[in-house]
Amino acid sequence: MTDRTTSTISSPDGAVDSSRSYRSVLKATSLLGGATAINLILSMVRVKCVALLLGPGGLGLMGMFQSIITMATTLSGMGMNYSGVREIAEARGSGDEEQLKTAVTTFRRVSLWLGIGGTAALAALCIPISRITFGDGAQAFSILCLSSMVMCSMLTTCDAALIQSAQQIGRLAKLNVVGGLVGTVVSLSCFAMWRQEGIVPALIAGAVVQWLLTRHFARQLSQSYADPSAGYSREVAGRLFRFGGTMVVLGFMVSISGYLQRVLILRSLDESALGFFQAAEGLSGLYAGYILGAMGTDFLPRLSAAVSDSGTVNRLVNEQTVVALLIGIPGVVGTICFAPLLMPVFYASNFGPAAELLKWMAVGVFGRLISWPLSFLLMAKGDSRFLWTNVIATLAQLWALWVGLPRLGLNACGYATILSFAVFTLVNLIAARSLTDFRWSRDAWQVIGLGFLALGMTGAGFLLVPAPWGFVPGAVVFLLSCYWGYRRLCHLTQIPLVGRLLGRLKRQAA
Repeated sequence: MTDRTTSTISSPDGAVDSSRSYRSVLKATSLLGGATAINLILSMVRVKCVALLLGPGGLGLMGMFQSIITMATTLSGMGMNYSGVREIAEARGSGDEEQLKTAVTTFRRVSLWLGIGGTAALAALCIPISRITFGDGAQAFSILCLSSMVMCSMLTTCDAALIQSAQQIGRLAKLNVVGGLVGTVVSLSCFAMWRQEGIVPALIAGAVVQWLLTRHFARQLSQSYADPSAGYSREVAGRLFRFGGTMVVLGFMVSISGYLQRVLILRSLDESALGFFQAAEGLSGLYAGYILGAMGTDFLPRLSAAVSDSGTVNRLVNEQTVVALLIGIPGVVGTICFAPLLMPVFYASNFGPAAELLKWMAVGVFGRLISWPLSFLLMAKGDSRFLWTNVIATLAQLWALWVGLPRLGLNACGYATILSFAVFTLVNLIAARSLTDFRWSRDAWQVIGLGFLALGMTGAGFLLVPAPWGFVPGAVVFLLSCYWGYRRLCHLTQIPLVGRLLGRLKRQAA
């Protein structure tokens, strides 16, 4: 069967439209990915300074407070950060201004009610939560004060959804960078002045600053949507809660899955193995976060706006897959190739045993890059199978861990990750075909095939080439994948990427 996407880009006009669309995807990925990279650096600086200023005890206390607030915000937020973006983007795509204003008004009111309810619930339960968490009620007042962060978080989510649904990528990237920088300065100032007593003020101040900055960046959009005559819609609210409820269940399931993975590792192996797993998991997800962060922010609104046109949806999924893999394959190959060097650089020399696990988990990241665009298709369609595909993949991963850890040791975590994303890709592909008759385009198949080839050659180098030279074939593949990915992106976007960057730098210097 001929892919609609392939037939669309065969004409000259289609080629121009396709290159323009690829440029849009690449621009979003580079802008948001760059903002994510800057925030990652700021986070590393913040954690290092907090550890020095507060010590292990203070760092642990702050982490516990953050866990409580995150749990409360997740439960009270009802997935509005996803369902609101989807609903507003779909209303925007319809071209009906009244529908758009009604969607925004309803989303704002629902977010406000949820924020009030979540804040009140956490404040009312501050004493039992303190006793359950800390063994006594000594931290109840701190939790009471921190309950205000739930309201700040919901207000921030509301304004951020306006920016994201409008696909204001540049504005969102600036918000992420400015918010991360200002938040770091404010929190470190509190810690420097009050040490451990500054934890609660720092967390509250950070939440307030993030909300004020988001409000500032969304002010123009808020004014354009303001319409006193736009009423509350029970139908829109129902859709927000139905889809948001699915996301809450999914978020809870992800949390439970992560907890069960660590319990299985701890009981089957030991605490050191759990530390190695934590290090490998964190490092393998760094590069993927660069790409998937942009995908989650820009891709969902664009899909939701075109959700009624299956041909456009299929084309967007194919384009996102191609760009994600062209950028991601060099990172995956580089992680596998240089894993023995990355562990001591990012952690310490005694984390060497985690290097082998990191290689296998990097292969799982490749599966993640393939499967996530498909899962966003189901999310944009509001299909309940989005939840079930995650459940099936999670169960496959936990089963593989339960069976493999006693027999294969820590590397079973990597094998389980690969199995999980293989299953996730398969079930998402089946669901996407039934919804939109989705087929991967010729470009997508080509990039996927070359990705598997690159991974195979890198792995074969470690198996066939004597140590310590096993990394050499992988290093060659890494350089070739960088060059090929760059050339392919230039071809798809029809722009010389490096030439454009150098030209921009020259103009700024002049």
